[in-house]
Amino acid sequence: MIEGIKFGALLIDRMDERKWSFRSKGEFDVNVFARNFFEGGGHKNAAGGRSDESFENNILKFKQVLKQFEKQLQ
Repeated sequence: MIEGIKFGALLIDRMDERKWSFRSKGEFDVNVFARNFFEGGGHKNAAGGRSDESFENNILKFKQVLKQFEKQLQ
């Protein structure tokens, strides 16, 4: 755990799909985040997702979605 960090994401680029891993601490629910935006799910503070979109499109989508949670993650 790193002080001040509430949410982390890892994107793994595989040949035919991209895999996401999400971790959080506190009240930020990565299960809901993964289910709503990245075809995934899991637990409140540990979840995963997937996508057939390109690596670049996944990064763009992640940045756009993250803006919705800016206040919650401050």
